[in-house]
Amino acid sequence: MGLAGVGMLVRGTTLEAARGMTTGSVAILVGAFSWSVGIIYSRRSHLSGNPLLLSALSLLSGAVMLLATGTLAGEARGFSFAQVSPKSWVALA
Repeated sequence: MGLAGVGMLVRGTTLEAARGMTTGSVAILVGAFSWSVGIIYSRRSHLSGNPLLLSALSLLSGAVMLLATGTLAGEARGFSFAQVSPKSWVALA
């Protein structure tokens, strides 16, 4: 079922490969594979059995990967803390 969903995302509307389709396809496949490896590892590891802790660790590792990927892609180039509104800082807290 999961692989069929990835296939639907990658397939597109035409048979021709659009610009950037290969990069997007690889990103989807790597993400799906990483998630499945993490789930299998978390079931077999001897980490704390607390489901809340394991969920938090999963979300934290995903956030770190997204931050690293965004930084490597150059997303941080145009960011300035001065542009963040006080309302956004309050929402983050």
